[in-house]
Amino acid sequence: MIPEILGFEDSSYLLMMIIGIFVAFVVAALYFKKLKYNKNNIIDLLICSSFAVAIGVIFAILFENLYEIGSGHGFVFKLTFFGGLAGGVLGFILVYVIARKHMSFKFIDVLTIAPGCIAIAHAIGRIGCFLSGCCYGAVTTEWYGVTFYGDTVKRIPTQLFESIFLFILAALLIYLAFKKEFKYNFVIYLGAYSIFRFLIEFLRDDERGHFVGALSPSQIWCIVLFVLAVPLFFIVKKFLVEKKTDEQE
Repeated sequence: MIPEILGFEDSSYLLMMIIGIFVAFVVAALYFKKLKYNKNNIIDLLICSSFAVAIGVIFAILFENLYEIGSGHGFVFKLTFFGGLAGGVLGFILVYVIARKHMSFKFIDVLTIAPGCIAIAHAIGRIGCFLSGCCYGAVTTEWYGVTFYGDTVKRIPTQLFESIFLFILAALLIYLAFKKEFKYNFVIYLGAYSIFRFLIEFLRDDERGHFVGALSPSQIWCIVLFVLAVPLFFIVKKFLVEKKTDEQE
């Protein structure tokens, strides 16, 4: 693999993360353009999203270090996806609420396209994990096994498996947003990703700690997200979809 594609440690992961965020911003901007939002509306969205990304990164680092400290390790500059997702969503909502009077876009429109953007950014980011050799799978002798940088055995490339799944999920969510104007994409995203991630965690072999029995911290978060998908459906239906329908009538 190529962990230092730009010549410094973890640069491959950093590069893929930046590319993923950029692609996500482009998809969101194109969706807003499709909805006939003007340039200023799109700029408002990108500014709000940038704050959300920054807060997400902070949360991702904090969540990872909670695991590290709990395992008796010191501070590390690493990110965990679930921390980034929680921080990003909460950060976007916080910024939107604070600056709502100055935001010229509807929250339901963001909720429609955001899951596809998150999924495609995550898919590209997982390629960075593959290049860096982190988040690797268990040892295997199968044809698809990969020997990562600094390792001596072949392992399951769980990063690529997850990336492929996320690209497929992103394509579905983006299609539903652009072509069907489907408003429950976040519900689909939380349900589908939490199930997939819960299962693929059994194939992982990097040190992630354990919370309950053989379950990893990520699997606990998967259960939480899957449960949250149910009330989220009714929240979106009652407070966003039905409200928008009433306003149009």
